[in-house]
Amino acid sequence: MYGRGKKSWFLMALMLLTACDLRPRGGTGVDIPIAQVVVSPDTLTLDPQQSFQFQAFGRTDAGDSVPVSVSWATSTGAISQFGIYTADTSATDAVVTATLSQSTLSGTSRVKKRRVIQVVINPKNTTLDVGGLQQYVAYGWRNTGDSVSVSVTYVATGGSISGGGAYTAGQAPGAGDEGTHGAEPRICTRTRRGHAGPLGRDRGHGDVRQRGDFNFQYGH
Repeated sequence: MYGRGKKSWFLMALMLLTACDLRPRGGTGVDIPIAQVVVSPDTLTLDPQQSFQFQAFGRTDAGDSVPVSVSWATSTGAISQFGIYTADTSATDAVVTATLSQSTLSGTSRVKKRRVIQVVINPKNTTLDVGGLQQYVAYGWRNTGDSVSVSVTYVATGGSISGGGAYTAGQAPGAGDEGTHGAEPRICTRTRRGHAGPLGRDRGHGDVRQRGDFNFQYGH
């Protein structure tokens, strides 16, 4: 009786193991053929010098997801052996690649970098008397469609402007304003690199109308 009970217990345990299919699954895909290496996420947007942890897993022909061992590489920036990617400060987007160990099978993810593509100066148009004052403000417009604060240097070819964007209108063109030589006043900004990431167009312009003997508006 005891032997029969022991045999029944053994058969039941064997049936459970078979039903659960508890086969050991190696991390390199040696015992289970890997059809695809998947990198997660497949696309990502980061700020310059921002870091992110990528993940990779294998997919079988049957569509199952299994753990795999991979080596990491990137076209720009840096990535650790654990998949921690750090974006650089260049304007170039990156491709992160995970390659299956002891294989040429790989998967990729694309990293898009947020960057300033235009500097906007506000107000865009203003009218001033000689000696009149106007405070300008500048901000950056990024390739992701959002605005961001930027550090800029203001330049005026007529009148004067402070480092903080406070403009004072000078004499009208042709009236002897020192340094203008009859040219139209121009308010420009130049970005200070390294504060807002890589840049495309790095200048913004504002229009000035000046009351007096001459009434004008300079072009962009």
